[in-house]
Amino acid sequence: MGVKPRTGSKIITLFGSYRPKPGSKEYLLACRTGEALARAGFLLCNGGFGGTMEASAKGAKEAGGETIGITFSGKNLKANPYIDRVEKKRSLLERLERLVTIADGYLVFKGGTGTLLEVSLVLEYTHKKFMPLKPMVFLGNFWKATVKKARQESGTDPQFHFTKEADRMKQMIRFVSTPEAAARAFREILESDGS
Repeated sequence: MGVKPRTGSKIITLFGSYRPKPGSKEYLLACRTGEALARAGFLLCNGGFGGTMEASAKGAKEAGGETIGITFSGKNLKANPYIDRVEKKRSLLERLERLVTIADGYLVFKGGTGTLLEVSLVLEYTHKKFMPLKPMVFLGNFWKATVKKARQESGTDPQFHFTKEADRMKQMIRFVSTPEAAARAFREILESDGS
């Protein structure tokens, strides 16, 4: 059964690495990001375990926000202590799909193959019109070349294809340098989109 968010709250799903440890630069950045999103009125969702997932949930909780963790039974891991509501899925693929479909928008940190899989799933579902276009905000430039190449190959890069869909995608996919800029981007996109 799906989690029902607070009335009117938009859900932002965060994708990122499980590797950052408490006190590291990346952990602190994720914590600050969770805080910025909660202060902007968003409900935070992530994979529920450690690293950027734990840090972003910690930041959101410290700012008075709510958190959702989408975990799966393939690992003997418990959700981190900053998760309010846990949805446990049977498999990694079921978990990935739920992380993507529950969201009103996505915030992407630096990460490895898991993060790449999550970003690819969003782009593919959008390109194939399995779901509507939703804002995707990247914190930093780690994924910039990858996203540009994927958009060129799918025919949605406005630099190569001047279509209404390509132009809208350009507005919905953004790269920012601070957590506060990410929160502002989500507010701007979701409010102007009438969502």
